[in-house]
Amino acid sequence: MAIRSSGSDRFWQQYQRLPPDVKRIARQAFRRFLQNPWHPSFQRKQPQALAHRHPPIHEFRITLRYRALCEVEGDDYRWIFIGDHVAFDREVRRLAS
Repeated sequence: MAIRSSGSDRFWQQYQRLPPDVKRIARQAFRRFLQNPWHPSFQRKQPQALAHRHPPIHEFRITLRYRALCEVEGDDYRWIFIGDHVAFDREVRRLAS
């Protein structure tokens, strides 16, 4: 079955505010994701604070400083966040409450 991927409006707003070099790397990471959503470079995991969420939310490493969050149901991926570690930590706290 093919992967279905979409981004929330909020995700795309966050993406537009990224520095150009991070946008480029994020696009490269997305192409890699389409080939293998479990590629080791993503260091994909479910944040412990979000383990209770359904659908599950997974964290994807974009760079050392940037992360993305995605709701995952089977082969459906809905991107809900992309940003630096400070914003990532804030988003995880928001989603956990």
